[in-house]
Amino acid sequence: MTMNDVSRKTFLLIVNSAMYTREYFARLGEILEGKGARAVFVLDSHLSDVMSGENAAIAGGWYFTDFCKKWLQRPAQDRARSGDHGITWKSLLSDFDRFVTYRMTPPLKKSGSMSYEDTLYALSDFFDTIFDEVNPDGVVYEQVSNSFAMAAYRTARRRGVPFFSVAPARIPGHIEISATGAFRDHETVGDLYQKVKRTGGDPAARRVALDYITSIDGAVPDYMRKGGDGAVLIGTRNHLHAPMVMAALKSGRHVFVEKPLCLSRAELAEIDATIAEHPQSVQVGFNRRFAPASVELKRRLDLVPGPKSASYRVFAGKLDAGHWYANQDESGGRVISEGCHFLDYFCFLFGSRPVRVTAQTIWPAEGALPLPDSVTAQVEFADGSSGQLIYSAEGDTTYPKEQCTVYGSGIVADITNFQSLTIHQRNSRKRFKYGSKGHAEQMAAWLAFLQGTADHPLPYAEARQSMRLTFAVLESIREARSVEI
Repeated sequence: MTMNDVSRKTFLLIVNSAMYTREYFARLGEILEGKGARAVFVLDSHLSDVMSGENAAIAGGWYFTDFCKKWLQRPAQDRARSGDHGITWKSLLSDFDRFVTYRMTPPLKKSGSMSYEDTLYALSDFFDTIFDEVNPDGVVYEQVSNSFAMAAYRTARRRGVPFFSVAPARIPGHIEISATGAFRDHETVGDLYQKVKRTGGDPAARRVALDYITSIDGAVPDYMRKGGDGAVLIGTRNHLHAPMVMAALKSGRHVFVEKPLCLSRAELAEIDATIAEHPQSVQVGFNRRFAPASVELKRRLDLVPGPKSASYRVFAGKLDAGHWYANQDESGGRVISEGCHFLDYFCFLFGSRPVRVTAQTIWPAEGALPLPDSVTAQVEFADGSSGQLIYSAEGDTTYPKEQCTVYGSGIVADITNFQSLTIHQRNSRKRFKYGSKGHAEQMAAWLAFLQGTADHPLPYAEARQSMRLTFAVLESIREARSVEI
């Protein structure tokens, strides 16, 4: 079946609560309907409505949580308790976390009327009901890598309905599609068992988590195996970025990886070696470069001769000791996890090579974490430009989270939270308002590259330079000295 064959066909588009998922499938639905098809949306919960930013239900959509409210009102003997639904706890891969530990209301509450085992039967009933009423010609979802996807897949297979697994980038126009679905999880989440223990999950939840870890953790995702085409988008926790980037490169894929690219100079060297042997592109998610405010500021700065000075102030707020960013083995710490964004921004603004950095950490008066949480850094650039970063966990919430001020010959510019840009130039002041921090623009630029209509928007050499600067900041803090880059 191709896009030209979908006229008068009905497709179930299945949406989970992950960030961007509803937006992606909504756009895919528009494409299908433009080809004469009918798109019916199936969602796990109204959390999808919130995560999408729409804050409204999809008209005519089927929601699993709504179904459960009615399902729980049935007499117990009328709820499905048999049948070859083929769903077991081993099917509850990445999404068991949402159903089991988040205690959705419904279906799951700590002392609620719906047991963990009930979820399997409710999922089976849910999709049987939808297939009976909608009679779809095909099902479109991400990889078969969670409970929701598995229930849809099993129902489709029993009824002979094609299941199209779309993965992994969720970007219309350049995606991988498997008519059978991938059966391996798309990310390794090695701490889920500890999370359930830490949050006090009941014995059933702990059993599920332990089974997940022993059966799934460490598996090589199908979309990273050799022989495929396309691109890979990596959005896992930070400690998995470097190994997944290298695995994707070795499989011949172009790569988009969320920042940071890696957690150490050693990992950076390994990625360098992998790219030398497998020369595919790597783009790092430094989205602030792509924000409309940044594009306008950069355009104006490029017209101004001579070096510039920039001060970037970030009020990050205190980090909860239980947050995964506080686990240095997973996150690399806040300098690597978040500081790399702002250090990259200096490189972007100046278009010059960083040559030296002096940095220090400022520990809070109490509750200090065992890693730098508040940092200042002074960066010198080859063209004489200078960037000062103040990244603080201390402050007051009434102050903007991010502010950047740039000084140049005859110009001063201020960006606040990437929502406003103020230009002071030629004895006048102009103010521009914006609504994006660059995420969508970054994805559009990468898609244009993948489609062959534009150059790569952020070459690896530039992202590599920003990571080297980030590691130099940490070295300067550790050794209390200036570090040459």
